[in-house]
Amino acid sequence: MHEKNHKNKTFAWDIIGIAIGSMLFFLWHSMHLYGLRWDYDEGAYLASAQLLWHGYELYGEVYATHPPIFFYTLALAFLSPANVLWFGRFIIVLHATIGLIATSLIARRIGAKWHGLTCLIILALQPQIFRNARLINGNVPSLSIAMLALWASLEFYHTGKNRWLVMAGISMAWAIGIKFLVLYLTPLPILLIALRAIHHEKEFFACAKTIIKNSFAWGIIVVMTFFIIILPFDKTAIFSQTVDLIIKGQTIALPYPNWQIIMVALFSSFAGLSLLAITGIALLWQKQSSHAIFMMSWLILTFIALLNHAPLWEHFFTTLSYPFAILGSFAIWYAIKHLQDIYHGRGKFQRWHAINLAGMAWLLISLPGFFAENYRNWHAPTHPNDVQTIAYLKANVPNERFVITDEQLLTVMANKLIPPNLTDTSGVRIGAGELTTSQMIALTKSYRPIMIVIGREGRFRNGLPEYVTWVEEHYDYHDLGNAGNKIFVERLNE
Repeated sequence: MHEKNHKNKTFAWDIIGIAIGSMLFFLWHSMHLYGLRWDYDEGAYLASAQLLWHGYELYGEVYATHPPIFFYTLALAFLSPANVLWFGRFIIVLHATIGLIATSLIARRIGAKWHGLTCLIILALQPQIFRNARLINGNVPSLSIAMLALWASLEFYHTGKNRWLVMAGISMAWAIGIKFLVLYLTPLPILLIALRAIHHEKEFFACAKTIIKNSFAWGIIVVMTFFIIILPFDKTAIFSQTVDLIIKGQTIALPYPNWQIIMVALFSSFAGLSLLAITGIALLWQKQSSHAIFMMSWLILTFIALLNHAPLWEHFFTTLSYPFAILGSFAIWYAIKHLQDIYHGRGKFQRWHAINLAGMAWLLISLPGFFAENYRNWHAPTHPNDVQTIAYLKANVPNERFVITDEQLLTVMANKLIPPNLTDTSGVRIGAGELTTSQMIALTKSYRPIMIVIGREGRFRNGLPEYVTWVEEHYDYHDLGNAGNKIFVERLNE
């Protein structure tokens, strides 16, 4: 009886710690939503959601680069157009907090007491999560819901209860409905289904039958749920604007190969977590081989996805944050436990201890750098010319007129609309040949925007210089007296 009460108290304190830590994460990020610089992706996504809010059809009229759930969720931000950036980022923080809790529960299920809270602390402080938990981007929301799917799959592995299988399927479909990024995680629930069958079924054919039955059931739930999500939309248009763009975008390479970019990330953003992840896998194998297979497969799938994604932008490394935090929590508690054993004369110093201690030391040494990077991102300034441009658009653009720009956040913040097909003018779309000079000229003539804003980051200037020349010839330049965005105003005689 005493042992049972002790376990209940341990469970309660662990869960309470996760709840308090998650609430602190949520509250802090919610109070610093304006602390980050404006990011291009935020404008592109909000512009699509804005047009959706105003009644335009997603994928038909509105160019949208992600599945529909992401944009329908973001559209809620336009309940308050004056605070749209705040509400949009708040929605991302909500998702990030869900992911934080789910990942902590995965760590708790795989490890032991306090592993979940340790994982939560590591994940909350990791620069990729700290920064991207507030930026309007589909990565963190999709990965967060996918963490729910993986946690439910682990619960099914341990309990065999079908409700967990259903939850895992619906959650994974929901995550895919936010962003296709999480497709690389779909083999993991099937792996856990197989590992459970192998563990519980003694006969080969009974095992194979159980694997096929449960995998098929999970797959049907995912497919049917996702089909319901995309049912109202043009399936060909969805494929063209999402999957097809991703495939064509693979031709756009960064100056360095992906493996070099990954190595730099492992020794910078993830520092000691890289070592702790290695020892975490090895130590997990000694304790529970099924969990080790699960985590190793997770890492392998993540690295395969990163190696084959182009262009490999920095925000994609959020995919590594989740498994690294889980393995790091396991390695840290293993090191603490065995150092205690050594101190009390119950064990000997082994090679794993040295690697663990090196990883922990590296992580601790890196913490000031983490905090410094987090502080820079927290206080990153907004360019003064952006504020000036927004004020000019607010004062001089009638609500019924369109504005064309390659910095969509400017029009969103001014509460002005851009042509539906130009919500995304990214270098990826231009580089993939999905947006050309002739198309831009034709769209400009068709929508007759009252103003064209050539952004200071140079997407039009660098990607479509002939279009910029055409604009200079057909629109009048308005000088704001500050280097940055270039505003061109409609000529009344044209």
